[in-house]
Amino acid sequence: MNQWNLSKIICSAVTTAWLLCAPVQTNAAQSAHSPWGNLEVMVDATRNKNLEEVTQSTFMPFDASQKFPFSQSVVWLRFTPEIKNSTEQDLYLKILPALVTEVAVYLPSTKNASGWDMQSYKLSNLTAPIPFGSTALEQDIYVRVISSLDARILPIVDLKENINLLQRRSEAYIVCIVTILSVAALLTLARFVIGFNFFSLALFSFFICIAIACLSTSELLSLFSDWRIDHATEMFPIALTGSIFSFFAVWLMLANNLFNGGRWIKASSIFFLIFGLIFIGSFFDANKAITALEIARINSAWICVVLLVLQAIQSRHLLEKKSEKLIFFFLVVIAILPLPSAGNFYKPIIDAFKGDDLNQADLLFLLRPLLSLMLLSLAAWSFEKLRSERISSLKSELNQTKTNLESESSRLDLQKKFTAMLTHELKNPLMASQMALGSIRDRLHEEDPSIHRVNSIGHSLQEIDTIIERCAEIDKYEQGYIPLVIEKFPLGDLVCIVKASHPSERIYSIVRGTDDDLMLRSDIYYIKSILNNLLTNALKYSVAESLVELKLEYKHNTFKSELCLSVSNEVTDETKPDAIRVFERYYRSESAKQQSGAGLGLWLAQSMAHALGSHIHLRIDGSCVRFEFSIPA
Repeated sequence: MNQWNLSKIICSAVTTAWLLCAPVQTNAAQSAHSPWGNLEVMVDATRNKNLEEVTQSTFMPFDASQKFPFSQSVVWLRFTPEIKNSTEQDLYLKILPALVTEVAVYLPSTKNASGWDMQSYKLSNLTAPIPFGSTALEQDIYVRVISSLDARILPIVDLKENINLLQRRSEAYIVCIVTILSVAALLTLARFVIGFNFFSLALFSFFICIAIACLSTSELLSLFSDWRIDHATEMFPIALTGSIFSFFAVWLMLANNLFNGGRWIKASSIFFLIFGLIFIGSFFDANKAITALEIARINSAWICVVLLVLQAIQSRHLLEKKSEKLIFFFLVVIAILPLPSAGNFYKPIIDAFKGDDLNQADLLFLLRPLLSLMLLSLAAWSFEKLRSERISSLKSELNQTKTNLESESSRLDLQKKFTAMLTHELKNPLMASQMALGSIRDRLHEEDPSIHRVNSIGHSLQEIDTIIERCAEIDKYEQGYIPLVIEKFPLGDLVCIVKASHPSERIYSIVRGTDDDLMLRSDIYYIKSILNNLLTNALKYSVAESLVELKLEYKHNTFKSELCLSVSNEVTDETKPDAIRVFERYYRSESAKQQSGAGLGLWLAQSMAHALGSHIHLRIDGSCVRFEFSIPA
């Protein structure tokens, strides 16, 4: 089976899971109806109504989707019997989920026509069906339900054997779900132990929390110990909020891995923080935590989908591979996946198990948790596949980069050898020419007409030597043979070095705001090279016999101290530099082409300034041209 067919099968399975995982609310929203009568509900917010006041109160049809505020009130149920046959049978009451702490049943008294018989059942007695009178009763039956946790409940009034059958079937179903979750948790734990990663940790936490939440709402904990039953209302909120928190962590890690931490995915991280705070809050106030969880979950689902789509539009290049598209599909489906809540989990299960045979709709509902689990498993597999593909891609790119670096290193080595050979071969005849020219100059007297030509030749030879030296310097700089060395040195040393390199009488220097003892921390060779290039450029292209200013000014304020260095010279309108292109490599203006040069001096100066963390600025004010930069002092 090729990869494309496998992808199609997986996509089909995920699509089916998405269709089956759509929230089923229709059955839950229906009023609970018993084959033996009708159920109604009334919430006593005062928590102190007696039975007489309750019987006079207004009751509403029971709605299984309604969440009751048990923590702040008392919930009363009224059962109105409907006689089905003349045979007298005993009825029983069962309330699911197992989060109720006390139930009191008020039956019409058999001894006093206007009286009531009350029987109270504590937590330890609620595991078995509660006696609910006989089918021969024609009066209403009242039930007071108490719990510390705000939740939705499902009262079942039926014959004892029917209730026991429903309870066995529902518990068997929950056992299957918990078993599958436990196996998945063990596999995830093994994967976590073999190779530590937060994705496995979050997935393991999700499986464990869901399993604990399912057990907390059932009476299966009675098989272990009474202590666990007493604390079911404490365990359930923590497990529920923990499952949503870890679930969103899985979703967020998948999204971050797919889009490499894109901007819109980072925005969805706010919900990770919210769910984390809700999880912490469940240890202190379970009811507020569950209420906040339901609100956050409803709002976060579609907001995350919108953010995911926006990120996909922005990062389309990250959705080119099949595995990347598959994970994106997973993320959309998982974001809207219905998760357990303090809600109508039991009603669809009870409705499915009421009949002797399961219809297609009931079967699909019962398979929904398995399909959801399969969806998460496929997401985990896709996560590993995507990570493996990207690691392989990075290794391939790294190997290619290594090959390119080796090739570039070989090329630079050859270039270095060629430049050294060329410099040596040019230097030798150039030196011989300069020595021969010097001998000729020595034999000529000052008034000889040829002396001017000899001086011109000497100047040209000197310019050729300068170009060769600059090319050699640039080659060394680009190949890293002129490393940046940051050290402290006095300003006076820099001034002396620059003056020694340029003894021309046309250059004058100005030092303001400090003296030669000012200590600088930079690379003195880089600064000297920058100033040498700027001064050479100024002497070459300024007006003949005009002065060149080298200015060093110390500036200090609250935020920083710096030494500003500038080189200024006078130019004509024809020789003004192009402010945009003046620092380009090999660039020379039309007027500059009348003189020798390679167009490398200003480019090298700017490159070295950038290496120092500075930048050379060109200022043109009328006929004055000024190059300036600064270094920290």
